[in-house]
Amino acid sequence: VGLAALVRYDAGFMIFVALAVVLALSVALRTGPVRPRMRGAVTMLAPYVLGTSVVFLGATACYLAFAPLGAFIHDIFTFSIPHYARMRSMPFPSLRATVSSIDNVSVYLPIAVCAVAAWSLAADRARVADARRDWLIATFAVIAAAFYLKGLVRPSPVHLIASIIASIMVLAVMGPRAWRQGSALRIAVAILGVLAMASAAFAAAMTYAEREEQNSTVLARVRAVLAAPGGTAWCSTPPELRRIECLLLDPDREQAAQFVAQDTRPDERIYVGLTRHDKIFVNDIATYFAAGRMPATRWHHFDPGLQTSERIQRAIIDELEAGRVRYVILESSWDLVPEPNESSMSSGVHLLDQYIRDRYRLVRTFGEIFVLARDPG
Repeated sequence: VGLAALVRYDAGFMIFVALAVVLALSVALRTGPVRPRMRGAVTMLAPYVLGTSVVFLGATACYLAFAPLGAFIHDIFTFSIPHYARMRSMPFPSLRATVSSIDNVSVYLPIAVCAVAAWSLAADRARVADARRDWLIATFAVIAAAFYLKGLVRPSPVHLIASIIASIMVLAVMGPRAWRQGSALRIAVAILGVLAMASAAFAAAMTYAEREEQNSTVLARVRAVLAAPGGTAWCSTPPELRRIECLLLDPDREQAAQFVAQDTRPDERIYVGLTRHDKIFVNDIATYFAAGRMPATRWHHFDPGLQTSERIQRAIIDELEAGRVRYVILESSWDLVPEPNESSMSSGVHLLDQYIRDRYRLVRTFGEIFVLARDPG
């Protein structure tokens, strides 16, 4: 759990809480006097909490040695708590949206799986305290529920993927159990299994079709390289972008990153933004990695309500000016993306857009990506 928190602290926290709940339940369901059960709970939870803390708090100490705590508190609490739901919330997929795009079934899959798991466990509640497989079902069901709560703001297959994976594991463990519990549970588990497979197959087919249309699949890349004169490598990564190896990027993004990397020093910073900063859906940070160039500003990962504000735009301008940043990459792909939340509304703040227009000139265009160079004057 501690190691998971080092990869994604929010995911680690959810797993930590879920497993603590399972341990507490295992004690609560025991029979006998309350006081011995409380001692048992402490005996089980104490080493769990201590072991997790040793790993996570050690990494936290290293973080605090090099980074300010205030920035973390701002990003996770001060800004996110009042703004995230307002700026990012989405409704659940409607029946029409689910029928037209079957992968949306997976949004409801964890709810159904957890309900069927509770039904199955309740049917054999006298055996729960002794059956290891039952506790395996309960553990993954609680984890699925915890991850579902994490994704409630944006209920989509992508944002609920951790909960979906946990619920599929519950289904796998429930199969043999449901087989002996009667036809009703067998039918329920079978239907959920079919829906899970149909959802995954549909999502895979749609993603492949989209990538194939853009000629941006691994097979397309390999075919193009092998068909070229003297082509023997599995991927033809330009020498300026050797950091990405065979990573698939949109051709326009790859060319823009290559252009900037060719004309900048390895230690030189660049800015990758949007053609408008008064309204933000998402932004590109992959170009920084592809080009091997650090961002010119601390505020390089955009959130509506943050980079759209006057305070942050002034801070970005100050950093661009202080660093005399030579190259700016702007993208218009997401300018008109509408969402039923406040991210679709303009903040009315155009300070950064005006600054870029005044200080930079267009030098190259790659589809919807524009490379601008600082005006020497």
